[in-house]
Amino acid sequence: MNLAQSSAVLLYLCHRQGLTSAPVLPQEEEAGARLGTLNALSGRMRAAMLAADFLNPEAPQHVLHELERTLMRARLTQREAELWLNAFKHLGRAVAPGTPRE
Repeated sequence: MNLAQSSAVLLYLCHRQGLTSAPVLPQEEEAGARLGTLNALSGRMRAAMLAADFLNPEAPQHVLHELERTLMRARLTQREAELWLNAFKHLGRAVAPGTPRE
């Protein structure tokens, strides 16, 4: 591989990783979601997905853990976590036992 090709590959990999040569301006970051909110979200997700027969009731942790990891990688703000929490609350009600399904 010559120098030009090596440089192109290196720049491509840097771009994929989100690294740029432009200076990064400081941005005011919102605080992340509180641990209590994330724990409540995890519990609601589990209950709603079990009620919807999405998770295997005998081993729900494997899939649930993967879904939780994607939310953690997203670095949710408090507001975003509360929106997810509210969404799973409503989903849980919609699929609760005794609720007619279409």
